[in-house]
Amino acid sequence: MINKINLLIHPTDFANSFRTSYMESVWGKYFNIIYYDEAVDYDSSNTLAVVHCYNTLHWYKKLLDKGIKLIVDNLWEYQIVDCNNVENSLILRSPNWFWYNESIWYMAKGYNNYVPNKTYKKLALMPMSQQKDHRTQLLDSLQFCIDKLIYSYGYQNIFLPGDRPTTDIGNGEWQRNFNPAWYDNTFFSIVAESSVEHLTPFITEKTFKTMAFQHPLLVFGCVKTLEHLHNLGFETFDNIFDESYDLILNADDRLKLIIENVKNFNYQAYDQLTRDKLKHNQNLFYNQSLVEHRLLDEIITPIQEYAAST
Repeated sequence: MINKINLLIHPTDFANSFRTSYMESVWGKYFNIIYYDEAVDYDSSNTLAVVHCYNTLHWYKKLLDKGIKLIVDNLWEYQIVDCNNVENSLILRSPNWFWYNESIWYMAKGYNNYVPNKTYKKLALMPMSQQKDHRTQLLDSLQFCIDKLIYSYGYQNIFLPGDRPTTDIGNGEWQRNFNPAWYDNTFFSIVAESSVEHLTPFITEKTFKTMAFQHPLLVFGCVKTLEHLHNLGFETFDNIFDESYDLILNADDRLKLIIENVKNFNYQAYDQLTRDKLKHNQNLFYNQSLVEHRLLDEIITPIQEYAAST
């Protein structure tokens, strides 16, 4: 019988990773998720306050004087966000958070039932939303084949065909919308990650979608992104791409080789090796026992140890 810890969340902290319904199947085994009520006197022996790193309310500060410890939810960010929280709090970080979150979320949506029905009508899929200089640079570099792409760039009011309305963007649903035709009609994804400059890879849902939906990928992200995926057990596609771009430190030079890969792509249906890699990635991505085991090691156990510390 697990002695559950109470995780106390403010009702308006909508970005908090512990309040999403699809994660209840995991969090509920170890924690009681409760919402802050200033009229309640909380027990410091089994209660931790959790605040998202961008939350500007300081509702929790009065609780600290009563001995309640603070957790800062920094799971979605590459760097530690300075949100004026007190020292000695537990700052939650995991380089693989997006894999775990997306896997459980997509399972809840039934995306794991997707079976490719390839038509290969277009060359590549390239979804982009927020403006970033490296994404604009990527788009400019692909003008030679723009008519062969299914792509979006929300910043320029260009959207994927059949996409959900952007009114859903605030709750994350828009970024997680899935249309099988986007993947069925293309050979591979060109992933424009959130960052290309960090020396430690920061891999988001943009990359993990290709694992979930059986798509080869070229990724314009941080150096050694593919290496990090290999370390997690995923396959990449050196059988169809020159993946040496992954080790190029300079982002501009990395992009040049990615563009050469696009130019040199061999328009052939997936061979058996590629299909095996794609299926392996999908199976690994949706391996819920493995995902929960990794969540236990990287997030749940550190919280339990922090709660027990003096």
